[in-house]
Amino acid sequence: MNSNRAPAIGPAGGITEVSQVRYRAAGTLAGECALEVAMKAVLFDLGDTLIRLHPLAGRMAADGAKLIEARAGLAPEDANALGRQLVQRLEEDNLRASEAGGAFELDPVQLMTEGLVGAGVGVSPGLAAELADLIGHEDVARFEHDPRCVAEVERLKAEGYRLAIVSNTLTRPGLLDAYLGRIGLLHLFVARVYSVEIGRRKPDPGIYAEALKRLGCEPKDAVFIGDRVREDVLGPQAVGIRGVLTHEFRQEDPGPSPPFAVVRDIAGLRALLS
Repeated sequence: MNSNRAPAIGPAGGITEVSQVRYRAAGTLAGECALEVAMKAVLFDLGDTLIRLHPLAGRMAADGAKLIEARAGLAPEDANALGRQLVQRLEEDNLRASEAGGAFELDPVQLMTEGLVGAGVGVSPGLAAELADLIGHEDVARFEHDPRCVAEVERLKAEGYRLAIVSNTLTRPGLLDAYLGRIGLLHLFVARVYSVEIGRRKPDPGIYAEALKRLGCEPKDAVFIGDRVREDVLGPQAVGIRGVLTHEFRQEDPGPSPPFAVVRDIAGLRALLS
């Protein structure tokens, strides 16, 4: 990751060395490629793009059981069983939604409510929301940021780009914004669009449209950067946004439908924009 050079996708899928950025634009390869028109906005994925995602710690079931025991009065063994059941249902539903590329995001509070009611537990005020927040707190606890990335985003902001985050997430927006504030990113973004907030998830066109609306920007004037081909390249490109794949934390194969560019990291995106 500290190398000054990164491999580029050759015209026939071969590997060619170029600096910082892997390009395939309009079917051609260029070592010193730049966008042919000036961009006005940059849309970022969050996890494994702006921040590194570590594996979840696996505390949700145990922490949820303690909360259920305290708030609903269940015996410890019953609370533990229900905690595991709720987490299992959430993980299975989330996996199905992700694999299917569905348009609609899950509502974690609704899922917790349905699980509690289905188990015959009287839902006290706020219990489902508190359980959903446990999901968010464990999610945020696995985030790791790099000050160098923050500095690159600051440079983009200073250069006049309007910036947005577009993220598939079950974590409450307030928790995400608080984290972004702590690491110095929050104030840099004109818009933050979280799937749990609007009920739509990438690659549904509606979530990109909402981000563009908040930015006051047309698709042709924007570029999207993320680590997943379907959500961060093909989805944006389907609505007219240039899709850029980052390989900083995950190295997903672009496949037969190449992005506008593949970059090593956010610094590579700046090289592309310049």
